[in-house]
Amino acid sequence: MIEGPITLIKMDIEGAEYRVLKDLNKSANIDRVGKGIVGCHADRMPHVSEKREKAPALARAEGVFQKLDFRWP
Repeated sequence: MIEGPITLIKMDIEGAEYRVLKDLNKSANIDRVGKGIVGCHADRMPHVSEKREKAPALARAEGVFQKLDFRWP
């Protein structure tokens, strides 16, 4: 396991980003992340569209929205 702060996480894992974000929030490891760039895939993977819509709201509710960039395709 990596210890200490994590400067950047880039997630491009074909729609699984939302599950990873959820687990990252639950584990409190999101506090170690400086910035996260999240691949959205909603334009190419319609089955993740609903998760894509909910992810920013969840990040806001968890207080970590400022750390995450959801604009990356």
